[in-house]
Amino acid sequence: MYSRTNDEVRIQMSKKFTAIGNMVALKTNLQTEEKTTTEGIIYKDSQLDETLVVWSEVYSVGPYVKVDIKEGDWVCWKLNSASGHFKTGDLVLDLVPGNELLAVRDAT
Repeated sequence: MYSRTNDEVRIQMSKKFTAIGNMVALKTNLQTEEKTTTEGIIYKDSQLDETLVVWSEVYSVGPYVKVDIKEGDWVCWKLNSASGHFKTGDLVLDLVPGNELLAVRDAT
């Protein structure tokens, strides 16, 4: 009897992930660097500023998103506007309401 590996299940799950409503699923590759204060406190850049603006690749677009975007486009948004996250294996998606997007760069 054949049983699927965890990696096969993760890949299958990620292909089935679809944003719903007015949500947009974004692949954000935010690299944060650890820093140390003079007092010895270790922190990451992303822990300091929730209003940080980032660019992310659109992974999935919900059916009620009014902004004209598609998979593969790049969008600008504030980190604190994410309503949730989805993670499976190496795939991490930020879920952001479509009306929270600040700018769009077309993939074509």
